[in-house]
Amino acid sequence: MLIVDFFVFDKRNIITIVFTSTKLMKIEWVTIAISNAPKILFSRISREHLHALAISIGFTALVCFITIHLLHNSFNTYALDLGLFTQTLKYSLEGKLLYTTIDQASYFADHFSPILLLLVPIYWLFPNAVTLLVVQAVAAGASVYFVYLLTRSFKFSHRTGILFQILFCLNPLLWGLLLFDFHPEVLAIPALLYMFYGMINKNDLAIYTGFFIALLTKETIIVILGILGFYRLVEHYIKEKTINRQALFIFGTSIAFYSFAIFTAYAASSWEMPKMLQYSSYRYSYIELPLLQAVSAYFENLLNRNTIFMVAAYLAPFGLLPLGSLRWAAPGLFILLINISSTYPGQNSIFYQYAAPALPFLFTAFLASLQSLKAKQQLVVQLTRVTPRIATYGIIALMVISVSYTTSAATRIHLLEVPNEHDQNVKQVISHIPDNVTVTAQKRVFPHIAHRTEVYIPKPGNPYGVYSDDIIWGYPERLTEYVVVDWSKREFYTGGKFWETAISTIIQQDYDSVLIIDVVELFELKREN
Repeated sequence: MLIVDFFVFDKRNIITIVFTSTKLMKIEWVTIAISNAPKILFSRISREHLHALAISIGFTALVCFITIHLLHNSFNTYALDLGLFTQTLKYSLEGKLLYTTIDQASYFADHFSPILLLLVPIYWLFPNAVTLLVVQAVAAGASVYFVYLLTRSFKFSHRTGILFQILFCLNPLLWGLLLFDFHPEVLAIPALLYMFYGMINKNDLAIYTGFFIALLTKETIIVILGILGFYRLVEHYIKEKTINRQALFIFGTSIAFYSFAIFTAYAASSWEMPKMLQYSSYRYSYIELPLLQAVSAYFENLLNRNTIFMVAAYLAPFGLLPLGSLRWAAPGLFILLINISSTYPGQNSIFYQYAAPALPFLFTAFLASLQSLKAKQQLVVQLTRVTPRIATYGIIALMVISVSYTTSAATRIHLLEVPNEHDQNVKQVISHIPDNVTVTAQKRVFPHIAHRTEVYIPKPGNPYGVYSDDIIWGYPERLTEYVVVDWSKREFYTGGKFWETAISTIIQQDYDSVLIIDVVELFELKREN
């Protein structure tokens, strides 16, 4: 009996020892694998690509610092559009697909951006407006790396690739987008660059991955992809007398997607005229005039100093070289044309999200034109004889031009500032607003509470001409549970007044003042209301 007991005891100990040893070996193996992963990963990446990745990561960090710390934390982001996109993700998690309190409908009635649905899981993990700014920075950083890959695909050197990465980072069209809150167009830039990388290298996976991601970003991107497909289709047929299947697929799929975008907009608008289609008359006001007057108004609008500025801003940072490769540049030039043709000041004299879709096309055309010039050996020899440093001088000139446009009033660079004591006071006041309550807040405060409250903005003085009469804005049109007012700010309100002035004499009738810090005040709805 003692022998049996000893055997069982001994056997169990052996099993325990073997199991423990195996477990420890697994833990040790996992630890070694994790600690050596960076070394293994980077050993497979060439030093040249590490340089390109370093610039990409550095640019991502810079964009995060600028957009989060110098813009968002200093209350220089807005309800339109960071707050709006924060709400689309918040309400999607609650079962209201891309709903916003600004539209009081799904964003699909406004624009076709299903890629926002792919951001919902990220927002679920990190529910804050800052999440969108980080996503935007990562997309910009990825674009910078794809610029390097694309440059090398055109047979340029590593140094040239690094130089063009820097030139791309300085481009005013990119900064116009990055400094204006968040917009899904930023996700189209790396997708299109990756698509073009696939076209140059005949990589179908890269082509169609980039193509389908770009299709999901916005209806404007769908249109310019259709233009790209159509141009390549016609060009190939003229040269080869055959149909290019890839170009036909891009063209046909773009038409199908745009049709689906229109259908979706109607469905989201309860089968009434969607805002997506109303923007044309708002942004191109002359189209509602009789034909002769419309033509006259169009050219009058086109031939002004804004047009000269925008054309130079699109093309000067590339040394006008995109004009030498229309195969790639045509969709980008179409974006330029529709922007300078607009009568909306926010579109035809500044960059913002409107110019961003042109950037990948113009940059790729720039590389294609340079490659074409490089292939002409006699021209290269002649330029070299004129001066061996002409290329260096040219790049420096393009960088100076890029910086001058980027820092112009066309972007929001003048809004960059370090958060001050007043900003901290605003944060302290809004921290006292409970979650899941209705709030009226000014446009700059809106993004900071959109992730945890049902927030509305006051009725704008000019509600952009496309909002339904059924929309009920914030206080005083709507008695929300809370109203937060920064009395030092001024927002245009309906009737040609400032909202702060309009409510100053009546708000005490409906609300109790519950907190005042500096000139920031929080009001709570009286219980009898």
